[in-house]
Amino acid sequence: MRFSAQFQYRSTLEAMTQERYTLASRLQEINQERAAIEQRLQWLAATIESIKPLCESEEQEEDVPKLSAVCYHVLGNLNRPATAPEIRDLVQSIMDLSDYSNALAVIHTTLHRMPEVQSFKSSGKTYFRLGPPMLTSPEEGLG
Repeated sequence: MRFSAQFQYRSTLEAMTQERYTLASRLQEINQERAAIEQRLQWLAATIESIKPLCESEEQEEDVPKLSAVCYHVLGNLNRPATAPEIRDLVQSIMDLSDYSNALAVIHTTLHRMPEVQSFKSSGKTYFRLGPPMLTSPEEGLG
């Protein structure tokens, strides 16, 4: 009987040792997979945080009309030349300019960059209007 009991213990010991080895190997695989998942989660979190402001600004840009489009609209509806302060006041009724520290300078710059807007000086003031560029001399019209 001693041989049979010893055989059962040895068989149980071997089975338990094998199971322990199998579970330890599986635990090591799980820990490696967990480390890879945690690394991926960190990368995703960092990427999401870096992309979020871009998406928010795109959403804001979609909701808010472009300043140049509003300036064009204002000038087109005025049907007369206007100064930058006049245009600024009209633009403010359409869109919020409080994000700009100097809204008048932004309006001025925007108007000067728009190819369809021409400017001219009269009585010491700069006026803006829609239309083709004005010729300053007859030679400019010859191509």
